[in-house]
Amino acid sequence: MELGATICSPLSPSCTTCPISRHCQALSISTSSKSVCVTDYPAKVIKAKQRPEFSAVCVVEIREEKDAEGGFILIRRPDEGLLAGLWEFPSIPVDENASLAAKRKAVDHFLKKSFNLVIGKTCVEVLREDVGEYIHIFSHIRLKLFVELLVLHLKDGMNVLSANQDQDAMTWKCVDGKALSSMGLTSSVRKVYTMIQKFKKTGQAKPTPVASRKRRTRET
Repeated sequence: MELGATICSPLSPSCTTCPISRHCQALSISTSSKSVCVTDYPAKVIKAKQRPEFSAVCVVEIREEKDAEGGFILIRRPDEGLLAGLWEFPSIPVDENASLAAKRKAVDHFLKKSFNLVIGKTCVEVLREDVGEYIHIFSHIRLKLFVELLVLHLKDGMNVLSANQDQDAMTWKCVDGKALSSMGLTSSVRKVYTMIQKFKKTGQAKPTPVASRKRRTRET
């Protein structure tokens, strides 16, 4: 790092005083070819255009008693791909122009299939609110999250959830707010949780989406 900051600068490298110039391939190539300059290296990589993606995020709070604080469902992402192995709130890809009703219908289908959560049958809806939108920027993806809070009271306690857990298909857990706050979560998950906490305190949804700063994330 010190060499790059003091001698091998991007615009005006001092090759004559560089202690490792004899090992420099860029200098060797530029010496043998007048059309090549040392500053042509390293070659700049053309950044791929970010593709837009949209996801409905449902922060599901499970309460065994209607007026008591509950636990939040977290799902572990697959071991390969974007954000491999990390925990997140239940989310599903949606169309950019999907209506609120369409998003909720898709979320309800996912919760029924994955957790046996059927509002009116296995659980009672205590609260359901559209909290707002959040834009998270990855190196190749511009992900827009539509965030909602869904508070449920289970009719038969936690047995409703545990009976439907399929470890081969998906890994999940239910954690309380204190445990969630101390977990090593991604910045996007923490932002969503902050939105939920703020909504609980003020009762107001976030009016406009906010983009996070760029971060390099391995994507396969």
